[in-house]
Amino acid sequence: MENIDIIQTLNEISQNESERLIAFRARITEYCINTKSVLYVFRVLKELELELNDCLNGLIYINVDRTVVIKVLRTIRIELDIIRLRIKDQSLMEFPESKPAKPISKWTDDKLNLIELIYAIYKTKSINNGKITLKEIQESFEEIFQVKLGNISNRINEIDNRKGHDKLYLDILTTNLNDFLDEMNA
Repeated sequence: MENIDIIQTLNEISQNESERLIAFRARITEYCINTKSVLYVFRVLKELELELNDCLNGLIYINVDRTVVIKVLRTIRIELDIIRLRIKDQSLMEFPESKPAKPISKWTDDKLNLIELIYAIYKTKSINNGKITLKEIQESFEEIFQVKLGNISNRINEIDNRKGHDKLYLDILTTNLNDFLDEMNA
């Protein structure tokens, strides 16, 4: 990608604009996703942006419709904006679209059991050394298990009421795990 001949690329795109522009955009996006050094990609794209600006300003002669240059330049600028965001926010350094899609898991048990599990994980500070909010854990579980839990703080009393009558979900999990381990060792 760094050896791209922008004049040749513009000529190719102008011959079959819609199809070749789509292919060019896909190539740029793939290059940006697959190249490990964000700063290197930024430098390459910045050089392309400068060349395209020179084409628009008449410093480089091209026999291509100005709108083609503008569309290609827009593509480069979008990728540059994405890279700027990635540099500012390190959590964006991984592209979600580069990861394979995971199969959807659906929570099929009582929602109150999941809420109990979320509270237990939150109180034990098992995620991010406790530097995560209850709401963030809830949102993660809702996404993982494709379930909406609503305002879980309204349901904590239901969990508290279970202590006296029903077994807590965590007690059931512990019993099931112990039974499994006993079976495994038998």
